[in-house]
Amino acid sequence: MMTLMLSSFPYPFAAFILSAIVGVAAIVLRDHLRDSRKKATHPGRPFQPLDEFYNE
Repeated sequence: MMTLMLSSFPYPFAAFILSAIVGVAAIVLRDHLRDSRKKATHPGRPFQPLDEFYNE
């Protein structure tokens, strides 16, 4: 199904769409993992000061 759908698109466009989807998924996963690690290290502080957030 996926290969059939991709074959109807021009190749550079399909490659761009796939790389964009993979890139967004990687960013979302990285943010999720970083947030869960932060909550594990600071369980009592759900909100951090903004200057501490930007100085990481």
